Amino acid sequence: MRVFGQHIPDAVRRRRDELLDAIPALQARMDSPPVTFVHGDMRLENLMFGTRPEHFPIVTLDWQGPLLSRGVFDLALFLGHNALAEVRREHERALLRRYVDRLARLGVTYPFDSAWEHYLDALLFQWVYAIVVSGTLDSSDPRTVAWMSQMIARQVAATEDLRLFDRLSGLL
Repeated sequence: MRVFGQHIPDAVRRRRDELLDAIPALQARMDSPPVTFVHGDMRLENLMFGTRPEHFPIVTLDWQGPLLSRGVFDLALFLGHNALAEVRREHERALLRRYVDRLARLGVTYPFDSAWEHYLDALLFQWVYAIVVSGTLDSSDPRTVAWMSQMIARQVAATEDLRLFDRLSGLL
């Protein structure tokens, strides 16, 4: 709160204890099937894009924190913390639909309504990422402060847009 508190609106601060109390139940949801191997820190800084025909189109770097979780974990982190809020709002359902459709082509049945619910849980869970990361990074580095400030602002926007804190009552 000392460094990034100005980015946290009062409506979020008022729900802090409720969110913290819900983390074990939310973690249990994220650990519930269907689970897969996820990157855990899916952001643009960890991606490289090929520029020549012989390159892979995309390469994911920095595999320091992989975990088993619902596959939408990485999508939620990427869209919730990295995409401009306007972009997330406009494209999140279509991107999730594309994810579900691709899984179906690979023989995996994952109903869109379930994927959407899991995505919302994962977005809510991204508060844990925001809290932990913002509390452990070097706040004397202007680039880090800029990144964390935007990440928190985007997490707040997703929380408000999608009424994520309404999900807390089902977790307590």
